[in-house]
Amino acid sequence: MRLISSRTFSALGSGSLPALYTSFMEDLASHGYVVAALDHPYDDVAFRLSDGRIVKEATRPSGGEKLLQYQRERVNVRAQDVRFVLDQLSRIVQGEFDTPFRGRLDLARIGVFGHSTGGLTAAEACIKDRRVKACANLDGVVNAQPAYVDLQGPNQPLLFVEKPLPTLEGEKPEEARQRLNLLRQRGNAVLASVRRGRSYRITVEGATHDTFSDEEIISDANAARPRQLLDFTRMYLRAFFDEALNELSESESLLLNTAPSDRTIQIETFSPR
Repeated sequence: MRLISSRTFSALGSGSLPALYTSFMEDLASHGYVVAALDHPYDDVAFRLSDGRIVKEATRPSGGEKLLQYQRERVNVRAQDVRFVLDQLSRIVQGEFDTPFRGRLDLARIGVFGHSTGGLTAAEACIKDRRVKACANLDGVVNAQPAYVDLQGPNQPLLFVEKPLPTLEGEKPEEARQRLNLLRQRGNAVLASVRRGRSYRITVEGATHDTFSDEEIISDANAARPRQLLDFTRMYLRAFFDEALNELSESESLLLNTAPSDRTIQIETFSPR
């Protein structure tokens, strides 16, 4: 039997490991996706090179413009990592390598998702490579924008999942409202740049940055609320790829037609111009 499956890539957050996103990968795989998790040398906690050397996460600048420039460069490099893997998968499908996946991957339906810097990487991979048909950014922003290096969004559908924007200590309510509205407008401009399909912003009430990995439930396996928020995120991530990669109609879209009853999730939709 010939296996035709959408392929989804996971780009990791800085200083992380693929294992911290196991629940996302298992959920997608259990619904028919083939999932590849990318290690990024010098960004992951540790990585073994082909010659056996172990390289660890590089030291990052402490802040300011140097940190922003460093992050910009790393997102660029990480997007190149994604493109390299796509090239290798094409060679696998064409039979250049002897693997069980020969002729069994549908590379016409590729999605990329990531968390934190990995989320920015996913958006950048969408911008740089048309083979990527959809991308999802889990709480990765610079200057409130879910796509960063070229300060623009991709043409392909983009899902941005975020924790609530914080207020600053001592900030007056009206000042906070104006600042947060401005930040959302910047992010919305990126999401509104889509040219095909629909893009979404999902705000998860009560989430932290670590909600979008397995870290919180690993730290406290009995914590019900983090597990619930993680389950919501997994469900809507899968729904997004189901819609974007399979071109579901509006009536079939989970993102357009359902929402949790306790208003934990706020979904905003951006349609093509």
